Amino acid sequence: MGNQLIVSQPPRHSKTKGIDAHANPTHCESSPNYAASLFLLNDKNRVVLCSMGIQYILQRQYADGFRGTTWKPLSHHATRKSLERACERLGLLSEITVNGLATMPLALQS
Repeated sequence: MGNQLIVSQPPRHSKTKGIDAHANPTHCESSPNYAASLFLLNDKNRVVLCSMGIQYILQRQYADGFRGTTWKPLSHHATRKSLERACERLGLLSEITVNGLATMPLALQS
């Protein structure tokens, strides 16, 4: 799966079969169906908005036993520049990723 910018009604990831367009969005940041998913960087990494809407969270997907998968935070960022630097350190930047991240606000209001 390539990079995807997720907008308005994003496809959701089922626990076993990849994307599930019919799954109900949740408010749990670790859920594959988190409602505030912003950008899927690759199969294992994504950017979400925190539940209070004040930080970007860079997350990685992990196997979670009988429940399927869960997303765990790698880092939290108040600015897009900080998020871009973290993606660069982890080798997650590509031309598509840079263009997708460029559509996000420079800073989130606290």
